[in-house]
Amino acid sequence: MRTVIAPRALHHGGALADERVLLQVVAHELVHHLQDEARSGTVWKSFFPQQREILAPPRSVSTVLEGHATWVDRQVTTRLFGTPADHRQARKSWRYRLHSSFPGIGRLGPSREGYEQGAQLIGHAMAAHGVGFVNRIWKDLSLLPTADEIADPEAWTLRIHPQP
Repeated sequence: MRTVIAPRALHHGGALADERVLLQVVAHELVHHLQDEARSGTVWKSFFPQQREILAPPRSVSTVLEGHATWVDRQVTTRLFGTPADHRQARKSWRYRLHSSFPGIGRLGPSREGYEQGAQLIGHAMAAHGVGFVNRIWKDLSLLPTADEIADPEAWTLRIHPQP
């Protein structure tokens, strides 16, 4: 796995002008490397379910991956700066704002809602059961949340870690 750092993209997204945002972006992307390492040797060979021959809904995969990275980047920036950074608040370049105004130009990947739901899901799991609980999902895809469990993190944690 590789992360390409494109200074122009960071500039247009406002990260180069804001240390907090730059550190948030770096923390978020480094988490994806750690996720990749944690799931090595498992069926997570591809982001595309049909290539992994699994039945997990793509939404649950992206929600967990991006939600986990979002939860971590908030923890890192809170520890460093006292409050979580939010790249959406960074001053974007005029070109970024212009392109964003074109109808039909959207972003690829999960929606902002997916990131937020995933961060809430992971935050709930971390608070209730800790790191060991969350780390289990990298080795066993049957532990991924269903669509209903994404909306109800308590149901997900109860399925994975039933109470005695």
